[in-house]
Amino acid sequence: MKYVKYLLLFLCACIPLIGVGVGIALIVIGLKKDKILLAIGFFGVTFSILIYSTLYQMMDVTKLSAPKSNKIKVSLVRVVIQQNTYDLHQFKARFNRYPDSLSELNQVNKKADFRDPLYTFYKMGDKTTENLIYIKTEDYFKLFSAGFDRKVGTADDIY
Repeated sequence: MKYVKYLLLFLCACIPLIGVGVGIALIVIGLKKDKILLAIGFFGVTFSILIYSTLYQMMDVTKLSAPKSNKIKVSLVRVVIQQNTYDLHQFKARFNRYPDSLSELNQVNKKADFRDPLYTFYKMGDKTTENLIYIKTEDYFKLFSAGFDRKVGTADDIY
């Protein structure tokens, strides 16, 4: 009868996710009473972690939400481009020329933000930034993002 109890607890510990809770409880109880329960508890926690980490790697969860999140990122880039385009026109109206660099926009808008939001998404923990691409011509300008591939002049550039 004693082994039936161990077998049932072992089976409960083998159920992913539930096995973590059962495993932790068995570890706590096993530390005080029974070393077999301690072993079953460790197995349950370890088994659940292995199962879920394997499933995560097999599914490649990052690709599941990519199409929708890419549309959101592109929309965000376009909003930032529109805000900076407005600031560029404000600069032209005030100084009768377009700025030589985007950093000059601070003269018309102290809160001007010309960082490329796509780069921020790819470098979440990194403190470095990359600006939108600004090309000044004689009488106008181009302002755009290099897109997801970070290469200028490709099909995914965002204007």
